[in-house]
Amino acid sequence: MQPVTPSTLETTFQKMTLNNSAITCDQDLTENRTFKKLRVSITPECNLKCLYCDSGNTLARTEAANAFHLIPIIANLHQSLGFSSVRITGGEPALQKRLPEFVGRLQELEIPEINLTTNAIFLEPMLDELKLAGLKNINISLDSLDEKVYRKITGKSGAVEVVSCIQMAIEKGFGVKINSIIMKGINENQIMPLLDFALTNNIIIRFLELMRMGVETDFHKKHFLSETEILGIIFQKYNFEEMPRKYASTSKYYKIFQQQVFGVIANHSDPFCRDCDRLRLDHLGNIYGCLSNVESINLCGKDASRYPDILAQAMSLKQKNTFTGSSLSMRQIGG
Repeated sequence: MQPVTPSTLETTFQKMTLNNSAITCDQDLTENRTFKKLRVSITPECNLKCLYCDSGNTLARTEAANAFHLIPIIANLHQSLGFSSVRITGGEPALQKRLPEFVGRLQELEIPEINLTTNAIFLEPMLDELKLAGLKNINISLDSLDEKVYRKITGKSGAVEVVSCIQMAIEKGFGVKINSIIMKGINENQIMPLLDFALTNNIIIRFLELMRMGVETDFHKKHFLSETEILGIIFQKYNFEEMPRKYASTSKYYKIFQQQVFGVIANHSDPFCRDCDRLRLDHLGNIYGCLSNVESINLCGKDASRYPDILAQAMSLKQKNTFTGSSLSMRQIGG
């Protein structure tokens, strides 16, 4: 592993500038791939109005629909693909009061890992039921520990409740990660408090570059903070080493003190398109092969015998190198 210093940060920045795709020298891994991970958006509804979801195109909000019609689709997909994991997303999945039951139904399909991504505002009362239902890991969105900054980003207070839920989830034995979207001029001053909070609680935090998904172009340009800039802020306090990237990982991980780990998801600076193995399913039964493509295929009522051709079509939509984003909101396609 190579220690990261100001000079290596500069080298990394030059590499990203010269190779806009950031992966042009890597082997093209888009051939002979399959989908191994499924992300299921069980509702487009959310109790928050985050800047990066709603500053541009938004989805008309309706009452959260029952997501159980997705179970047969997921069962057929799993039979065809043999998923290694399914992640439940939204919107905010905890708005579904029957979320533990939904997890239990997925557990019956013998999927190795069932995971959840949530803003955690309403999650704490569900934790015991979710544990019994078979949920393994929880990714919790937390973009600030400062209540004023949190409210600026989400439109509501709630940082205290999220922190409480994180600590409770840790106590109950869930694998917990924090996801923090970092925006220039808004919450880059929260990088170090969030990192120190994660280190203190011995959990992994991942800092995400602002994605060009549904947000206005001007908003993205104004508030985009690159991986190099994020690492530069962290380097002011900590030395760290880059760890080898695992196949199909969304994150690059860095090790502090030879043991504690944080990650960066550099969707734009250094995308993971070349070996992405994710398939997305929205609450209406549409699958998306790629975040950078608005094209979807509806599976409702489709015979399972058609799945191989449909999945091949979805795979053909994947980008080989460069993440471009799309007009779709992350609430619509699944965060």
